[in-house]
Amino acid sequence: MNITKTLTAAVLVCTFQISSAGENLVQNGDFSTKNLKPWKVFALKGETKPEANVAEGILTMKSATVAENASKRQMMQDLTGVKSNTAYTLSFDVKASSPSKELIVLLNPSKPGDGHYGLRRKVEVTTEWATQTVKFTSKEIAADNPAKLKFLLGMIKGEISLRNIKLAESNGAGKGGGKKKEPAKTPAE
Repeated sequence: MNITKTLTAAVLVCTFQISSAGENLVQNGDFSTKNLKPWKVFALKGETKPEANVAEGILTMKSATVAENASKRQMMQDLTGVKSNTAYTLSFDVKASSPSKELIVLLNPSKPGDGHYGLRRKVEVTTEWATQTVKFTSKEIAADNPAKLKFLLGMIKGEISLRNIKLAESNGAGKGGGKKKEPAKTPAE
């Protein structure tokens, strides 16, 4: 009898923890494959595309110069499952070869010129791994204009590394949410 109650309680706790965390809407955010798919790294209008390399669950991109503006070099992924007017948490680990306050993360419509879907945030990047956490509430998402997660890299010179990218529903965010910066553990820790 006690074994049944304990097992039932353990199953209920596990079920609650899984459902409260929310499903990660980002594919290959842990860079567990040796390629970038479904991520796309590119440059616009005459800029040089960043060199991209995936190794040991880390994406490292390198640019020899700063671009004309942040949007001239990007990393992006088409997303499915993003809901309108819903609280989300985006988190990722990031570091760069030199500090920068110019990494911009966006949740954009697929069609150009339609603004953003509730997330447009500058993120500070340091030379040490740090976990960036941004809470936000999505705007109305048109069925014919799905969301894309973008990282605007144009103002970063040198190397920038990303890992553990996650976007999931959360329990609330308020107006645009906030950011939480904490040390990120390296794979050896």
